[in-house]
Amino acid sequence: MKLISFHRVSGIVIALFAVFHLYNHLMAWFGIESHRHFMELFRRVYRFPPVEVLLLICIGFQVISGILQIKHLRTKNTLTFLDRCKIYSGVVFALFILQHLSAIMVQRLIWHGETDFHFAAAVVLSAPQKYYFVPYYFVGVFSLGVHIASVHRQKIIAWVSPNQANWHAFFILFLSFSIAIVILYVFMGSRFAIPQ
Repeated sequence: MKLISFHRVSGIVIALFAVFHLYNHLMAWFGIESHRHFMELFRRVYRFPPVEVLLLICIGFQVISGILQIKHLRTKNTLTFLDRCKIYSGVVFALFILQHLSAIMVQRLIWHGETDFHFAAAVVLSAPQKYYFVPYYFVGVFSLGVHIASVHRQKIIAWVSPNQANWHAFFILFLSFSIAIVILYVFMGSRFAIPQ
């Protein structure tokens, strides 16, 4: 199996995890308890040691193989707009996920703290850290959406019209934009008061 195939498979694993992770954050719309309840169910799966190791391997492989693919794409005479979207969104999301994962591992393994709703909300509730973390979370979620949209459009264009492929990509972009806004709206205390 070629490098690109492994990149695709690891990307699908990460995307599936991201869907559940973002759904977990969206559950906070219904209250902190709803967020916590889904998180505890979901953690039974992704914190099961073999699954957690698989996720970490996929993330590491995705970053390394992504760098190799960028080098390959840069050898092309002309990069399409779609190529540029894939490259830039992939780089931004990789930087986001590496920082995000580092913060979670430090909290869990070094400080032995919880990485729950309050852990995420704490950095977007008060200044000065919210001036960094609000754009950080928004760009992280949206860059994932841009990456998925550009890859999805490229994959389906052989089976549907360019107009349909564009609408698919637009829907994914709109969805990721909306998800980022809703999550930040809730975690910043606009939906309900969050005790600090």
